[in-house]
Amino acid sequence: MRLALLAGALVVAVGVSALGIRHAHESDVAAASGRTVVAGTAARPFAGDSAWNTPIPADARLDPQSSAIRRAVLANPSLVMNVETYSFGIPFYTATPSTPRVRLHGRADHGQRVPIDPAWRPNTGGDHKMNVIDPVSKRIYELQGYDAATRSAYWMVVRNYAKSHGDGRSSGGRRGPTGAGISQAAGTIRIADIRRGRIDHALAFVTSAPLKGRYRYPATSTDGTSRKRLGVEEGMRVQLDPKLDLDSLQGLSKAERMIARALQRYGAFCVDNGGGNNQALGFYAEQPTPATGDPYAAVGLRGDWVQLPNIPRSALRVVAESVTVPR
Repeated sequence: MRLALLAGALVVAVGVSALGIRHAHESDVAAASGRTVVAGTAARPFAGDSAWNTPIPADARLDPQSSAIRRAVLANPSLVMNVETYSFGIPFYTATPSTPRVRLHGRADHGQRVPIDPAWRPNTGGDHKMNVIDPVSKRIYELQGYDAATRSAYWMVVRNYAKSHGDGRSSGGRRGPTGAGISQAAGTIRIADIRRGRIDHALAFVTSAPLKGRYRYPATSTDGTSRKRLGVEEGMRVQLDPKLDLDSLQGLSKAERMIARALQRYGAFCVDNGGGNNQALGFYAEQPTPATGDPYAAVGLRGDWVQLPNIPRSALRVVAESVTVPR
């Protein structure tokens, strides 16, 4: 990752963005000053004051191009807003002390011994992703391109989800399973969220052809391909207008209402390039496994790549973020 512009670097040094989000090291300052710091959990990874778990302030500024980006991408009628539930949903598996350890080969955290049960399978989409949670070590092993036969993964990144200052961002220029260099566990709609009836964190989404060479916090890289002047940058935070009265909307499914409320309170971050799937926003969801069961149909998420037609994309907006890195 190239160095940020001086102004952006100063913002990171201070640790406060235009959104009021505390950057990673500010939690250390909080701990030293006696402020309460909430560590992440397996169900809600990374620090309580990270971008993923911090509500958008009521006085947050909008990106100057918010309306134009909404027209060009977010509310573009030729693109869709959907949830990736099955083929590209991401399964989560929880290890125990007796789970066999397998030495995996791949990019990034090469050669790590990963707890993997032989029965565990990655998603069936082309990226073959899965996450393994180890509650003992407080680690999430994030795998992309996992192949049990060759004991390999195209990408493998190991993150500590319980650090009081953790925010799920890659370091040292590593991209990992998402083009934005952000944890693929952060922002995923979890099955526990669905069963609880609310989503208490920001969402993660992919979009078709994000801008090439531009990204912003919390992204640390980009795999954007679009050379257009205007569009979505990886790391960009999108919010559903919090003044929108959800009770006034007709036909919202239970899942749409949960997602809409999370979009109003926490927003969603662009984390990856969705390729040629014509997605304005494609949200990550946890792929059901035999251990988790499947609650999706009961809340209106029937089938794969489920569209969300009753959430008005005309009410989406882009929240300003002062750390933008040109490449």
